[in-house]
Amino acid sequence: MATDEVVLFARRHLEAFNRQVSSSQRPSPPSPSPRWSRPAIGSIKINFDGASLENGLAIGIGTIARKSDGTVCAWLAHRLPRQAPPEMVEALAARESILLALRRRWRSVTIEGDCAHLISRINSSDADLSPIGLIVHDISPLLVLSIQFVFLM
Repeated sequence: MATDEVVLFARRHLEAFNRQVSSSQRPSPPSPSPRWSRPAIGSIKINFDGASLENGLAIGIGTIARKSDGTVCAWLAHRLPRQAPPEMVEALAARESILLALRRRWRSVTIEGDCAHLISRINSSDADLSPIGLIVHDISPLLVLSIQFVFLM
């Protein structure tokens, strides 16, 4: 192959490569960011979350409670020096949210978290003997203490 042919061959393949790369790397449109929605008037909404901290050597759980006008009426955050799977951390945060509502004697409470599988477990009546299921089992009796709890995802 002559030098001109090699250069032409290389350019064609480079152009084809660049077209392929540019078409496959188009940025996807940003997903809508979740927004907080107000609870009903006279109700409290508690959002909870959990996280792994310090390269997995500790966990953090947090909850925030708001009135229907959006004002914060309570919050808590705990750092625990232990390792746990993400769903376990979420379950601990959910349990703390319920305990917060019980300590405050709130009667109408909506509790919201972002772990769909955990929320399904809490709302289910199926037996679950896993470690996470044991925390869910701790949560279940708390939900029948004459308080209206609604779990949302």
